[in-house]
Amino acid sequence: MTEPLAHTIVNVDDGDAGRYTKSRILRRAGYRVFEASTGADGLGLVAEVKPQLLLLEVNLPDMSGLEVCRMLKANPSTSDILILQISASRTTAEDRVFGLEGGADAYLTEPVQANELVATSRALLRLYSREQENRELLAALRHSEAQFRASFELAGVGKTQIDASTGKFIRINKCFCELVGYTESELL
Repeated sequence: MTEPLAHTIVNVDDGDAGRYTKSRILRRAGYRVFEASTGADGLGLVAEVKPQLLLLEVNLPDMSGLEVCRMLKANPSTSDILILQISASRTTAEDRVFGLEGGADAYLTEPVQANELVATSRALLRLYSREQENRELLAALRHSEAQFRASFELAGVGKTQIDASTGKFIRINKCFCELVGYTESELL
């Protein structure tokens, strides 16, 4: 099962061989993959291509991959990018916990088997897709709520919203207040 090409991955690794291997594996799995060899180049590439997933080596020549991760997660425009930290030297349980608590969404140690890399990437991209769906649903809900509030408040007739369990007013529009001769605060 290959994922649609709509998913874009940035692979940041200073080792040419490792970067090439991981990128090739992911391209064969059907992903669009862009590459960088430094943290700064990775940050620039992320801003340019806006990937859904970032494979990020922990030890980079110019800055720590952990710092790159923290920077991306702290920025609202990139905080939703899922980050898979990978390391050949920081392989202890404490290292993995530190990476995950620093904002990484998953952490693998090298050598990484091809099927593990693809399966982890797929799992993260499924999570990204669900989170994107949730963001879209929340935006639609906010829009719907704003439309409801506007139609409720601007209605040319008196309207109320009552709590079914208590029988108390929840919301009252101006027309209703004018109709009954009480203020909203008196009625609530």
